[in-house]
Amino acid sequence: MSNLKFHINLFLTLIRTLSLSVLLGILLLTIAYVLPTKNIYQHIETSLPVYQEEGEYPYLIEDNWSTLLDNYTDTLMLGSATYRSGHPFRDALLIPRTRYGELEPFDNLPEIISHRGEAVPNQSYEIYYPRYWHGYLILLKPLLELFTPTKLRILNTALQFALALLTLFLLYKNLGLPYAAAFFSVLSVMNPMVTGRSFQYSDVYYITMLSSIYILHKGKKILKPNRFLHLFFFIGILTAYFDLLTYPLASLGVPLLILLSIQKQASEKPHPLPSALITMLTSSASWLFGFAAMWASKWAIATAFTDVNVFEDALNQASFRLNGQVTERRMTNMGAVAISRNLERLPETPVILELVLFLILMIALILLKQYKLRLKVETIIPQLILALYPILWYGTMKNHSFIHHWMTYRSLSILTFSIFLMLAGNMQKTTMPDITMENQQNEEEYAD
Repeated sequence: MSNLKFHINLFLTLIRTLSLSVLLGILLLTIAYVLPTKNIYQHIETSLPVYQEEGEYPYLIEDNWSTLLDNYTDTLMLGSATYRSGHPFRDALLIPRTRYGELEPFDNLPEIISHRGEAVPNQSYEIYYPRYWHGYLILLKPLLELFTPTKLRILNTALQFALALLTLFLLYKNLGLPYAAAFFSVLSVMNPMVTGRSFQYSDVYYITMLSSIYILHKGKKILKPNRFLHLFFFIGILTAYFDLLTYPLASLGVPLLILLSIQKQASEKPHPLPSALITMLTSSASWLFGFAAMWASKWAIATAFTDVNVFEDALNQASFRLNGQVTERRMTNMGAVAISRNLERLPETPVILELVLFLILMIALILLKQYKLRLKVETIIPQLILALYPILWYGTMKNHSFIHHWMTYRSLSILTFSIFLMLAGNMQKTTMPDITMENQQNEEEYAD
């Protein structure tokens, strides 16, 4: 197949995927707004005392920003989950909720629950949040039919730890002990103990872990360009659909680092640098295309089918998030300050301790003659470039990264994982590793 034909077919495939994703996304949200809300109100009411006792932004560890929960946004999400106007398609596009007076989401949720969302003359009105997809509602609303938010926190945390363990196991099985040990740097920055207790943080965590698991499960099969480009395009779509702009870049960087590690081990060439760079750049472009196109699709459809100009709202917010202004203040060096503010969160995580333990493990493996160190500078270039991704993001998304540093810092899991992989990737087993049965089955297809 010629390069031109390949690229045309790939582009058409991506457009089909986008179109189906938009249609399915709207359909699922519309169905979610058809669900009854009686049980949802009762279950949220049961958990309200927990939220009121914790407050809007409680710490799991006092004054440690990396352990800050976002009950403010979680109560906004819960408030949105209670809404049911009887016009599910319109609700799916505008994501309305009832607001009482000028109350912010945290203080507004008890009013929503006490009034069961009913309007109060001269006191309440309908507000919209349409610039995001709010895809989390397709899961949150059905789950709230069955569980209280506090029980969902427990289930959420357990599932996130289970996915972390599965990812570690697959890394160990497919790539070896150094790679599995390196992945602890991701977990320490994301921190499932925190993400499991905040619905707001959970979406990107799930997308990142499930994507990583999928790549590790497929192994060499995923290395065909049409497969990994399609995959990262779809990851971008999922991130735009579910996330409220928390730390979306992690859903690109962490799975991509795993993909590059698989590509490196699978390559017969001694220095697969050009192919690694091509894989990195094309996957990044594919993710960005899916993320941006899916997000913009919501603005276009909501503007076309409602009387709200969502495009104008979204573009105004984008301009605000990209500039150097915070409320009434304007900072000429906000990009640098935003980068610094996010980097300051790293020492609050266990990642420095884990780096020390990781180095001790590497030295032990070398002394035990299980591995040997083969330092090749050219093999770390892709990781070095990827390590800069969150820095570039903070420098671009100045306002958002400055204000919300306590959640956006989690994109630094890309930086820490890159550093650990630079070491792990230069550790070579003293004996040639056995090729797993799955990889043997994949050899012929990969060679094609």
